[in-house]
Amino acid sequence: RQRGEGKDKGLVEVGPGAAPPAETAPRAEVLPPERTPPPEMTDAILKMPLHKNVVAAAGEMFTRAGVARDESRLLSDQIMDLMAEGRLRPEDMAPILERNGIGWAEFGQEIWRPGVRDAATRLGALGLLAQRLGAIAKASPEAADALRELRGAAGEVDEAFRAMSWWRRADNIRRGLLVSQLATAVRNFETQVGRLGLDVLDQGLQRGLAEAFGRPATEASPWAAWESVLHVFQDPKITKGRVEAILSAFPKESDRLFTNYSSDVRSRAQKAGGGPINAVDRGFDKAEDAVQLLNAANRLQEYVVRRAVFQAELARRATTRGQNLVDMIDRNQVGTLDVEDVRASVNKALEITWARNPEWGSWPQKFISFINATPAATLAIPFPRFMVNSTRFFFEFSPVGVLKLLAPAERAAFARGDTRVLSRAILGTALLGTAYLFRDSEWAGEKWYEARLPDGRTLDLRPFNPFATYLFAAELLRRANKGEFQRTSGREMLQGVLGVNVRAGTGLAIMDKLIDGIFDTAGDLSKALQSAAQLAGETTAGFLTPLQQLRDVHAQFSEEAATVRTTREEPFLGPIKARIPGVAETLPPAPSPTQAGPMRREEPLARQLTGAVIGQAKNPAQRELDRLGFQRQEILRGTGDPVADNLIAKHLGPLVEERLVRYVESAEYARKTDAEKGVGLQKRLSVLRAIATARAKQEDRERFKTIKEEHRPIRQRFLRQEREEAVR
Repeated sequence: RQRGEGKDKGLVEVGPGAAPPAETAPRAEVLPPERTPPPEMTDAILKMPLHKNVVAAAGEMFTRAGVARDESRLLSDQIMDLMAEGRLRPEDMAPILERNGIGWAEFGQEIWRPGVRDAATRLGALGLLAQRLGAIAKASPEAADALRELRGAAGEVDEAFRAMSWWRRADNIRRGLLVSQLATAVRNFETQVGRLGLDVLDQGLQRGLAEAFGRPATEASPWAAWESVLHVFQDPKITKGRVEAILSAFPKESDRLFTNYSSDVRSRAQKAGGGPINAVDRGFDKAEDAVQLLNAANRLQEYVVRRAVFQAELARRATTRGQNLVDMIDRNQVGTLDVEDVRASVNKALEITWARNPEWGSWPQKFISFINATPAATLAIPFPRFMVNSTRFFFEFSPVGVLKLLAPAERAAFARGDTRVLSRAILGTALLGTAYLFRDSEWAGEKWYEARLPDGRTLDLRPFNPFATYLFAAELLRRANKGEFQRTSGREMLQGVLGVNVRAGTGLAIMDKLIDGIFDTAGDLSKALQSAAQLAGETTAGFLTPLQQLRDVHAQFSEEAATVRTTREEPFLGPIKARIPGVAETLPPAPSPTQAGPMRREEPLARQLTGAVIGQAKNPAQRELDRLGFQRQEILRGTGDPVADNLIAKHLGPLVEERLVRYVESAEYARKTDAEKGVGLQKRLSVLRAIATARAKQEDRERFKTIKEEHRPIRQRFLRQEREEAVR
């Protein structure tokens, strides 16, 4: 190719059979065969006016995608990457091309025609290469590891950017709405800052252990960990600008860092797209934009933490290479940073916020993919990535984490000065010991997740996951130490295992309904259908979670709005109504079987501002029933009719406060063992329940008559119906 000086002053083709412009045509010259360029070395050349328009359009595209032009790469390659990653969608590119006077045909043909031709010739070779790599991997463990890592990188990108089907988009919207409350953002920020503080201790202990064992200098840096904390609270805007400047040169790592928030919710801005836009797609786009807006606080706090960790870790790594990160940003030299350092820094930021992807091909990665690919599975486990990461966190930061040193690779790392496994096991043991002391103190509530406030009210600590895991483990150890482990029911064990690994808010409510359905139906079809309807109602109500913020504000100043409402009388519609301010008050108050009067929500506005869930102060009977592990079905045995159950509970609550409280405060009760106390409470509850049932029957005789008939053996009912028909 060479520049011509024709009348269009463009670029023209020269080669076999191509005539140069007349104005500059050289004298006829016959090239010897060995100097004749082969055909594949010649191609049509972009004309200058079109070239300028393409460059201008590409510049707009880079601005639209939020990345810098990488001069070391071909223009077409960089645009192709942005399209493959979902950062440039056809609907975004079309108006840019139109503004620059370029059509799709010209843009695609002139930019990628040579590349497409090359790719077509290479596909066959790539298929053969894949077969050969598979054969090599079978013969060589080292090659298998390398191939697994390569597939992991490709799979991670595929997992993050592949186009979602309509139900996955709908489920992503639902999960985004589950964490849209201000209370959730506050809790997540509190736990992530706690994780940053733990990282400071971890990094310091790693370095101290390496020196104590006489190991080589470790990469652990307590100062870098402390810088992460400082970046969160000091000039987060400056940190944001620097991180964006760095990641403009590494768009793939930028996408990994900001693709998801709350571990599993996919960011609207990074959703893969493409294809024609129809009314359904536009509807989903608008809904996703609304979810992003509602999650502004949640995404803000999480990205603030991620940016802080990313910058501090990358600065540490750059320093070890003799570079100064801030100077490189100021001189616009971030493109020379080592890509592995950038990737490792992103991994660290995702790890701190419990959002890192597991190794490709591992069982945790397969578990996450299975849950996300199964519509019904996300109802039970809406945030599988968070569950996997929080479980891994507890394993590493616990006494059993030291078992990782049994692996040869971990022992070799320890010999090189990497004391991470030992450091985290020590810190985890300290956390577990602290939780044990708390559960054995006067400030612990009767349930494993409760803390007792000075005024007698309780604080639910389950929302502060995954640190609540230590309270559950400590409670199991405390019971085992006191010979009370047998008091742990299957329901409580399942609640503990699942409850500490779900995001707070509606996720806990759905989990509770699921567990109730498992343990309470007991083969009863009517109960099973009722539980299924209530689970469906809670799931649907998840789309209305943002309205809970309005309800909490209203409830702070209204006694009526603060009253807890029962949804059991309307299994499906009840949970939906309970989310809507004004409509929730049309539901009947929820009576408690262990206290007089309906239950009420305490400090609902404080819940939004601090993330703390405060419960009512318990009477002495309630404290004893909770301490001894009484379940609701032991206190109030269901009739199968929610209205009848609420009537019985309404009459049972005052009886418990009047008579059972007096019993648990007596000297006779104090002299009994816990086993004797449990039997004594069970007998008295049976008597009080019979009295409450009799009073409820007087209030609604027809309802209880119908219930009695429905509970007759099926053959007796057939006989009765036959006799009634004979009389008629």
